[in-house]
Amino acid sequence: MPAEINKQLFELGFDVTKHTVAMLAYWDKNLICRFANNAYFEWFGVRPEDMINKMHIRDILGPLYEKNLVHINGALNGKVQVFERPIPTSDGKTITNQGI
Repeated sequence: MPAEINKQLFELGFDVTKHTVAMLAYWDKNLICRFANNAYFEWFGVRPEDMINKMHIRDILGPLYEKNLVHINGALNGKVQVFERPIPTSDGKTITNQGI
């Protein structure tokens, strides 16, 4: 596949991911956020420039961090994690989210 087509597909995929309503993010092995789509910023009320390459997952999840730690460790060990968890939003609502 020519490099230009590859670049266009990458950019299209990034745009689709960025604007999907499901929370999508990538946290590295040190649990630092390397990517988060707009849904993360809306749900947690954090600006991208304050989160990407700076924020540890513990800082975004707060008290949910300990509850999710077993799933986080499972993912870091290469195991698929499927679970549901109520998540409080920045506007005081609670939404049930499925973690995969």
